[in-house]
Amino acid sequence: MQKSNSLVREGWPEGQIRESDVRAINGGTGFHHLPETQPAQVLMEGRLFPVQLSNDLFLHLADCYEKETTVSSSEVSPGLSVNLVYEADIRFSLGGESYELRHSVKDAADRQPLMHALVVGRSDMFSRYIEKGHRVKKLNITMSSDWLRARFRGDTAMIEALYQSHGSSKTWALPPALDAVAERLITMKPSPDARQRLTIEADVLGIIAAALTHLEESVKLKQPLISGRRAQYQLLDLVDSAVESGAELSEIARNGRMSVSTLQSQFKKTFNITVQKYIRKRVLERARCKLITGNLSIGEVAYQAGYNHSSNFITAFRREFGITPAECISRHQNTVVKRA
Repeated sequence: MQKSNSLVREGWPEGQIRESDVRAINGGTGFHHLPETQPAQVLMEGRLFPVQLSNDLFLHLADCYEKETTVSSSEVSPGLSVNLVYEADIRFSLGGESYELRHSVKDAADRQPLMHALVVGRSDMFSRYIEKGHRVKKLNITMSSDWLRARFRGDTAMIEALYQSHGSSKTWALPPALDAVAERLITMKPSPDARQRLTIEADVLGIIAAALTHLEESVKLKQPLISGRRAQYQLLDLVDSAVESGAELSEIARNGRMSVSTLQSQFKKTFNITVQKYIRKRVLERARCKLITGNLSIGEVAYQAGYNHSSNFITAFRREFGITPAECISRHQNTVVKRA
């Protein structure tokens, strides 16, 4: 789920955390703040730094107080986010869904961290609401869908089922067996050496294993395994690639070595939606991300989505999301004002 960022600097100093620091860590596609912030503006005070364990596995530590009220938004790619929450009052959104994550520490009984997992099954817009005066003490582990799939090559059913639950969010108490791990991670220092990085990676893998064990039970209850699941989700990946490239049905079918009619019937049978409707839905979801995270006009977004006339785009957008593109932009921009 890592936001696209080719350069992740490690070893962040403690103290004032500026907008430029936050952007360098989290600045993915279309990253921005609303209300707009300046690079030198102090957004937080405390500790905030990343550790990149591999190309698709990241750890972020935050132990800070938020000094401004703003919304940080960017597009995120498919993956899984696992948090250890020591103390926080956080609000965030994925696509059109809003979430809250709260854990206050009033006495010794509250000091046990919470675990939280968020599934990102497809590219979508992620927004994090930064609110003046709030304390945030947490660890965030993000891994791409490719990272997980590479480690479950012999047992992909659960992973594929997991990624079909886009936006699923679960919170539970940290198992006591992980207390020492949680303490080591939250007290780690910036710029770990090679030996320290091995210890950190081992601890992170333990956290991920515990999260997947917890999530697996939920997946089994909600979504029984289906025969031939791997082939079915290869079909979904095939169609998803067309959303990126704008390929026609004939080209999708040819890439999948099947006829157009077979593609249409298999997709409808498997996912209970026509392939044309699914592509249209995903194109509009990407357009919504561009409206909120980019500096494009409605007309420009409509053109990039394949609509020759903005009026047709506006009609399709309203039919899909229940609001117009202009209303979508306005709601996002007004969120901070309403929360202030």
